[in-house]
Amino acid sequence: MARALAHPPDLLLLDEPFSNLDAKLRDRSRQWLKALQAQVGVTTVFVTHDQDEALSFSDRIAVMNHGRVHQVGTPQEIYEHPADLFTAGFVGTANILPATVTRADGDHAQVHVDGIGEPLTVRHTGTRPGPVKICVRPEDITLHRGGTTDPPPPGAVTAKVENRAYLGDHHRYLIRIGGTPVVVTTTRPVTDGEIVVSLPADDLRIFPHPTDPTEETPHAPVP
Repeated sequence: MARALAHPPDLLLLDEPFSNLDAKLRDRSRQWLKALQAQVGVTTVFVTHDQDEALSFSDRIAVMNHGRVHQVGTPQEIYEHPADLFTAGFVGTANILPATVTRADGDHAQVHVDGIGEPLTVRHTGTRPGPVKICVRPEDITLHRGGTTDPPPPGAVTAKVENRAYLGDHHRYLIRIGGTPVVVTTTRPVTDGEIVVSLPADDLRIFPHPTDPTEETPHAPVP
């Protein structure tokens, strides 16, 4: 790094510089490099497969697949407002559920998600009736204890936990909705048995059903 910066470059290229470091040293190195880059003020292109590095280090991210740029934007834009199904599944953890748009009026669409009885009203842009894919992040799904006497919330579905993982600051659960594996993360542990989860309509993203298999990425990993 010292040699690269000895004669101030116009552009600094970094190709996975922290790939062989352990987790804590990698985190410290990221912080050091980000502070150094801001101090030197040189434009830096940072290539990485580490999602945390991409989201925490970058001012702007370019998501690529098979040589094609799918989306360029800030980390928050890429994560919260993915431009297409590939970006949604590639950046972070995403649950991708098959669904059908039954009606689309104005900026809202009525969507039937496989495995959920009641249709959901979801914000959309230019969605047409027909088969689609729904994206929802694990942290946006609300988990309720089973057996409650309260009326079920909108978009609620009863399920059983198939797998669980304790990750220190949160818990990760694997359930199924209509046969699709779904990951839920929460800071509150739940006991074994029946649970109820609800999908937040305002946080769902609608994408056209892909015709190219390269547009899809693996989703909902087992904890």
